[in-house]
Amino acid sequence: MVSREEALMQMINNEDYEAVCVLLKNKVNINYQNNVGVTPLLCATEKGNYRITKLLLDHGADCNGRGRLTEFHYSMGIPRHERVLEWTPLINAALYGHPDIVKLLIENGADINFRDINGRSALNTALQQSMQKCAEILIRNGAEVTPLEIATAKFTCPHLDIRKLLVERERVKKSETKNRNLSLHPAARCGNREELRELIKKGADINRQDKEGNSALHVALENGKLDCAEFLIKKGADVNIKGKNKSTPLHVAAFLGLTKIIPCLVEQGAIIDAKGDDDITPLHFAVFHSFPLCVKQLLDYGASVNAMFAGGKTALHVAVSKSSDCIELLLKENADIFAKDDLGVCPLELSIELGYDAFRKLIPGNYKILSEDGTTPFHIAAHCCRIDCLQKMIEDGCDVNIKTNCGDTPLHFACKGGVALSAVFHELPEEDSQNVEMLVQAGADIHTQNVLGMSPIHVCAKNGLVAPMRALLKAGAEINSQGGDKKQTPLHYAAESGSLTCIKYLVEKGADKLAVNSDSFTALMLAARNNHFSCVKFLLQIDVPLWIP
Repeated sequence: MVSREEALMQMINNEDYEAVCVLLKNKVNINYQNNVGVTPLLCATEKGNYRITKLLLDHGADCNGRGRLTEFHYSMGIPRHERVLEWTPLINAALYGHPDIVKLLIENGADINFRDINGRSALNTALQQSMQKCAEILIRNGAEVTPLEIATAKFTCPHLDIRKLLVERERVKKSETKNRNLSLHPAARCGNREELRELIKKGADINRQDKEGNSALHVALENGKLDCAEFLIKKGADVNIKGKNKSTPLHVAAFLGLTKIIPCLVEQGAIIDAKGDDDITPLHFAVFHSFPLCVKQLLDYGASVNAMFAGGKTALHVAVSKSSDCIELLLKENADIFAKDDLGVCPLELSIELGYDAFRKLIPGNYKILSEDGTTPFHIAAHCCRIDCLQKMIEDGCDVNIKTNCGDTPLHFACKGGVALSAVFHELPEEDSQNVEMLVQAGADIHTQNVLGMSPIHVCAKNGLVAPMRALLKAGAEINSQGGDKKQTPLHYAAESGSLTCIKYLVEKGADKLAVNSDSFTALMLAARNNHFSCVKFLLQIDVPLWIP
């Protein structure tokens, strides 16, 4: 049974264009070699069939694919010591004298200077076979001319003046270089499409970059000349070229909200998540400038909704901080409200800090949404000490004793203090116990322990927070309760973390100064062990002994 590849070779030999078209629509190895080392493209170039050659190239045939040394080559009448090895389609076309195919192969990227094992190039082959037109095309397109080629031409192509062709090639090369240096930028800036057309026709480099690194496509987009931008794209402008600030044309379109041109850029291969300076993507720009239609387009084309730029921020961080209309679009694509930036702040915390309205925009009705570690919006609200958000959530029936995977309740979070957000807003918030008081009044369990065995008062002491501790003691928390894997009291935690204010408050309220943990360490010993000298000094001043007998 004849394979598809064998049938393809047969149809090319028969020069049956329609049959070749049909076969190429099926799964066929277009670079197949038969038992005598011939590929479909080698066969077509030997036949000199321009239409079939072009068809094969359009379907991905390798224009530099090499044939094998086989019995096929003997039939060419080449002497035994000159057996052909690894001839390419270009050498083949030159051998059989098909100038139109030589030109076609060069246009499709054929290696014009490839030489076989005997050192013969396409030009050398054309000269040996007296194929003057093929030789002229090869020379004009930059084929390497050695003394061997010049000597060969004298005998085989006496009418071919190679030196004259070389001079002409240099002249054309200089002219092309001059034309490539023509700038398209002024025409792109002014929106002069006809001038762009003429300049490109003269050979202007469509991707030439100005001193800032911007191409004509960048300039056309920056100036809102969308018809010129579309024209440049259709003419082959690089849609991923990086200009000023490493911005691609898609960055510029997103920055300016140019929704009409984005499909054109993406369809021509624009990288949707291309990164500019600081790893900024087009989506970040569109969100920053609040272009919801542009944001939707980019998301529909597959933009990464949780991609991070400088500082570990996502598009949702940006949208929340600007109270943007893009928030809902991002959430629909599963933007992570718990994604922490380099300061440990997530979009949810930002929204809470901005107040209840911003918070509700981010969480329209699902307070029970969980992060990977089981944290809920209620925990975050308690941590940020936003009383308006906390009050509304309590009124809406949130469980005040809901636990994370680590067993922390909102009360545990309230006792940690809003350290992360204070870093973001460059201010140190005053200690506040309103969130603790509100949670306690709503029924929060002040004795519940997390998986580390720590109750809220231990968390307060560890974080050096007196105001929440005062509220907990007032509500009935045990001042000498033991917690954690080492069975430590609040005084132990305060001494270990070096919080002199907490130590003084606990001592004033009657904390046991001589209590020991499971390692038999007192608060004084822990303070000394951790080099908290001010704490050591205070405890010694109130006659706490260095050692317990």
